Amino acid sequence: MPIYNPWESPVVDLPGVGKVNLASHDDLFHYADRPLRFFLEPIVVALNYMEDHSSYPHVYMTGLSGGGWTTTVFAALDPRIERSFPVAGSVPIYLRIGNEGLTDSEQVDPGFYSIANYEELYTMGAFGENRLQYQILNRVDSCCFYGNRFTNWIYKVRATVAQMGEGEYRFYSEYNPDVHAFSSEGLSIILGSIPPVMDPVPNLTADNNSGEQSYTLTGIAAASIGLRQIQIQISSDNYALFEYLTIDYTSPNRIGTLRFLPKIGASGVARVTVTLRDTAAPAGTFRRSFDITIKPPNQPATVQLLSPTNGSVLQLPQPVTLQAAAVDPNGTVVQVEFLDGTNSVGVVSSPPYSLVWSNATEGTHTLSALATDDRGATAFSGSTLVTVVSAPTADTRVIIHSVAMVADPSLPEAGRQFQLHIEGPDGSSVVVEASATLSNWVPISTNTLVNGTVVGSDADAIKFPRRFYRVRAANQSQ
Repeated sequence: MPIYNPWESPVVDLPGVGKVNLASHDDLFHYADRPLRFFLEPIVVALNYMEDHSSYPHVYMTGLSGGGWTTTVFAALDPRIERSFPVAGSVPIYLRIGNEGLTDSEQVDPGFYSIANYEELYTMGAFGENRLQYQILNRVDSCCFYGNRFTNWIYKVRATVAQMGEGEYRFYSEYNPDVHAFSSEGLSIILGSIPPVMDPVPNLTADNNSGEQSYTLTGIAAASIGLRQIQIQISSDNYALFEYLTIDYTSPNRIGTLRFLPKIGASGVARVTVTLRDTAAPAGTFRRSFDITIKPPNQPATVQLLSPTNGSVLQLPQPVTLQAAAVDPNGTVVQVEFLDGTNSVGVVSSPPYSLVWSNATEGTHTLSALATDDRGATAFSGSTLVTVVSAPTADTRVIIHSVAMVADPSLPEAGRQFQLHIEGPDGSSVVVEASATLSNWVPISTNTLVNGTVVGSDADAIKFPRRFYRVRAANQSQ
């Protein structure tokens, strides 16, 4: 406790006051600014240091007399203290008798206890998952807080904590005449209240039709005081989601297995609690709570390759835009992958699902899109065949290989049209021109060579007594 030590009480030089001998906690509260920090800050510093430099997953606290008061207050303020055991530390102010609290202003400071009284501090120290406050008082204590006054608050505090739904408050009244100290009985209670532990369990998710699911429970251990037997139970607020929900565990193993089978047709969320009990520790109960979400049977996404279309002829060096549409009826699409055969062209993780295919090579390609949803299911778009060709040069040679008059029932009167069979570099775009006088050439069609050939036609040929034709690459001048 502050000030008290085997040597002389501290003397401090205060501005505007001079040297002052701090002989009691009353002096500390009278002269010091924010005096409670001298009681609580050393614990905060030590706890923070321990968190930064060690890996202790659980912190418990006990103290006697002034240390018992400190245990009560600090556990109420810092939920990192999971279990607290204040011994001979306090009773509510309205039950004080004799000299209890005199010269110890921290016990009765009006400003502090107008914010939270002792019953509220006991409740705060006990509330929370896996938290316990176990208060110990001696009915015949040689110092203070003796007698049976505890009956005025313990049932009320216990009921309040139970109503809040998490944590536990316990009280023990020991009979140890003329002693103000830790007793062997009190130490047995403290050691018997240290619980078994288990690592946290994350929230779990499973599809309705996914079969049996399992999760390994780790870090199971009893308090390291003698040989103890651990019992594990599991409970849920929604058993309707499961055909079974169970745990396989043999003490004293450090791991166990959670197993469950989703019930066919069921979906929703269940709050699951795993409870560990130490058979040698009456107050040694520890819980881990988590959610299990059962999802309806997954429906995969649907995906369609929009561009390019089947049969397209693509000319280099122009880049090609690949575009797809994808939707998921009961979830989200997390990515769409574009494929050239089995090779990945690229992945797009959000709409619009589009990317530029900049390294296409000449030849025939089988393009497709593969969509993946948020539950790992995939969907295939189907194949699209495209041909990639080199762009024709300015001196590209194209020829009219042959001509013919072809019957066409869709045409009136004669019912025939003039066709030209054109040859040239595959993928070339060619323009067919016509003239009745070998001058004033007029374009009548533009065609793309596929596999090096294309058929051009002139339905108007029958309107002329004679007509001449020529063909040129589209990028060639007239």
